Amino acid sequence: MDILFSIVSLLFITRFTDLLNLKLMFYLVKLTMIDIFVYCKTCGKKVKAVVLTKHEKEYDDSISGYRRYGMVKILEHNIGFKTNCSDTSQIKAIVESDSKDDNSVFN
Repeated sequence: MDILFSIVSLLFITRFTDLLNLKLMFYLVKLTMIDIFVYCKTCGKKVKAVVLTKHEKEYDDSISGYRRYGMVKILEHNIGFKTNCSDTSQIKAIVESDSKDDNSVFN
């Protein structure tokens, strides 16, 4: 009986530590994701997006500075009372820039 209890407790502790390690890895991945603001192509609102990839910096004469484009995934967002915009697509957007507009969106 004691041996069976020891085996069951060991299995429980092993599973519990595996779950803790998995949760910790999830939080580390979540911390490394970079959030920026972009404009939704469907509803036109300023929304949060997660940066997936970054391309090389390019100099732009119109802002007299550098821009960096990349792929971002738009997060689900509200467009009104109890309604969500279903556009969670991946788009090419400016992920770094020397210039921002009035809403703190890179331009």
